[in-house]
Amino acid sequence: MNDEDKVHDISKKIEREKALINAAQAMRQQTNNEQVRSKLDTQMREGRRNLEFFEEKLRELQMRRLGHGVDNMSLGASPMSGSHRQSVDDFEGHGAPSPPTKDGGRGHSSHQSQGSGPLMPASGPYPGGPPDSTVPRARPNYTRLDLIKFDTPHLGPRIQLMLSQIQFKLNVEEQYLKGIEKMVQLYQMEGDKKSKLDAAAKRVESKQKIVLLKQALKRYEELHIDIDVDGPDASTCQPLGNP
Repeated sequence: MNDEDKVHDISKKIEREKALINAAQAMRQQTNNEQVRSKLDTQMREGRRNLEFFEEKLRELQMRRLGHGVDNMSLGASPMSGSHRQSVDDFEGHGAPSPPTKDGGRGHSSHQSQGSGPLMPASGPYPGGPPDSTVPRARPNYTRLDLIKFDTPHLGPRIQLMLSQIQFKLNVEEQYLKGIEKMVQLYQMEGDKKSKLDAAAKRVESKQKIVLLKQALKRYEELHIDIDVDGPDASTCQPLGNP
């Protein structure tokens, strides 16, 4: 996915979150049930936080595109021609006459070292490159405890963590369901009705859990943004055990 497609994708996510917030606000105005209102308030708070996250990522992506455009302009700039470079050198002192010395000669070598000084300094204002240009930016480290908090400011890493956790739980539950189905078949073959009913109840429960996990996975996939930007979300997460 190129940057233009990513901008379009994030813009769609922003519009979707705005629509969800507006829908929740409309529902809140139509009900007097405090429990429903509290749930809608939570949804709107989450929606506004997601909206801020998407808008921040969109700004980062636009700044990155702008930076790439400036770099391309710099790389595409044509160097000075030889004749123009020679004229500049002459202007800087190579072709200019020097004042006469006591013996009537020209102090060309001394003037050449002095005349070019003010116009072309030997080194730039930042010797060896701009300040901090070679200093790598530290990548923030988060623990799961930092990210599982409801009001965590690290929304990008939290989304990545939740995607990993939900996918892991979904895989485990699907394997568990396969085992339960085999047990139901086995108890049926053995004629053990009680064990078969117990296993069948667990199968129903497992299927319901899989539906909820898939819904949660879809929601976090909608929130996830696949952008490689060095920012608050370019981080690593320290594990605290299994997901």
